[in-house]
Amino acid sequence: MIIEVFWHPPITSWFKVNTDGAVTKNPPKAGCGGIFQNNHGFTIGCFAQNLLTDNAFVAEISAALIAIEIAHRNSWSNLWLETDSKLTMMAFKNAALIP
Repeated sequence: MIIEVFWHPPITSWFKVNTDGAVTKNPPKAGCGGIFQNNHGFTIGCFAQNLLTDNAFVAEISAALIAIEIAHRNSWSNLWLETDSKLTMMAFKNAALIP
């Protein structure tokens, strides 16, 4: 089975960041990362971070929060955050879910 994935660029003056987090159990390791792109599809920055957690949700939400911090630091106020974690997106609607 072939699965096609289509990347959609953000509109003019917006930046898009794709984030992800991951955890392994044995040995326990965790990390997260993200890639920032402009409306032309050019990569304008990226990050990768080791994490001290054994929780996949913490890894996913950490990726989103780090991305937002980087965007803020660079004055990229129009940010499109894309993640594969539905729970992470729900957390932004309900602050009580964020650890």
